[in-house]
Amino acid sequence: LTVIDTEKNNSNHHIFIPNDLVAVNSSSSQQYHAQIASCIEQIYERKGGRMLVLMHSVEALLAVESLLEEFCHAHQVDLLAQKGPQMGRRIQRRFQDRNEAILLGVYSFWEGFDSGGVSIDSLVITKLPFPNPVTTHQQIVQLEMKEQNRSYFAHYSIKMMLLQLYQGLGRFSRPTQKNAEIWILDVRASISKYSEKVKNIFPESAIVIEKTFKKCLNSAHIKNKD
Repeated sequence: LTVIDTEKNNSNHHIFIPNDLVAVNSSSSQQYHAQIASCIEQIYERKGGRMLVLMHSVEALLAVESLLEEFCHAHQVDLLAQKGPQMGRRIQRRFQDRNEAILLGVYSFWEGFDSGGVSIDSLVITKLPFPNPVTTHQQIVQLEMKEQNRSYFAHYSIKMMLLQLYQGLGRFSRPTQKNAEIWILDVRASISKYSEKVKNIFPESAIVIEKTFKKCLNSAHIKNKD
């Protein structure tokens, strides 16, 4: 994969990778969703504006949406969620019209979210987008690779994850996108054997910060310039 082209956009996005969060496979779904919701709330309190949250499943989206409702109501923040693949355009228009909003997305939002020229203040990626290995399609791929004596994880799963992540970050190379915070709430992006491959697809001008979540929050506030 090629590093995202930043020639047309020299913005110094900050990419935060908290290295002390509980891994998704080390906690129950309920605990994991609670952790994600808490992180989103704390990031939003610090940054505000328009936040896009890219998630890995509708199940996780619904759980986190429910946990965020009270926070968003109290802070008068519009909470939007893409609950189906056909809802993308309508949700995008609502997101464009609001100055204070949190948008939870799956499906096509990973492949190139279009905010219509409106700058996004923060992007939160809750989990590295590995393909779901239990789907019928992925099981077929695993079987084919096994017959070829190739590793499904090393030769397919990682490559697909990197491609999806590359697509998710793609909009931040656009000229209309101002400086933004990008948060990856998956410790594997920091401590795994393939973490350098993850970082190799970040925008070249990005400032990468790997600290505890609290220290990331305490880092210098990034303000959009009009």
